[in-house]
Amino acid sequence: MIVFSTFYIFGNEVGAAHGILGLVAIIAVAIAMRIVAGKWDRARIREELESSGCTFVSATWAPFGKGSFGEDSSRSYEVCYLNPDGERQYASVKTSLFTDVFWSGDGSPQRFGGRKPEPSPQAPILPNSEGTDCSNCGFFLELEHRFCPHCGAKKQ
Repeated sequence: MIVFSTFYIFGNEVGAAHGILGLVAIIAVAIAMRIVAGKWDRARIREELESSGCTFVSATWAPFGKGSFGEDSSRSYEVCYLNPDGERQYASVKTSLFTDVFWSGDGSPQRFGGRKPEPSPQAPILPNSEGTDCSNCGFFLELEHRFCPHCGAKKQ
């Protein structure tokens, strides 16, 4: 049998039902704050990755991740991202509401130095040549071409 006693809040006597309701409200607020903090953390991680020319894939909360012990206010995440060359990278990250994003090991996107992927080569444009563009790939075709040298499509 559970016996509830009288609770006091700010010096006022309240019944057991009010005390339990208050406890539930406190727990709900704590959960909501954790969800909002997680969204802010992921936004900060995404922002730092994109400033380095990388693409954000995911960030998973890791409560027992690398470096999570001894830090009361920081949260740890396991982050997956694509570097500027499109290769998948994994890193451990620590952050909190009032601190920056800290990358552990060699997973920091700063090592890419903000470089962007090299653009794919485009067909040369010859200003004094007569011709047309390939209807399939857009490659410039001179008058004597019957087939596109880039994609092999027949000239129309």
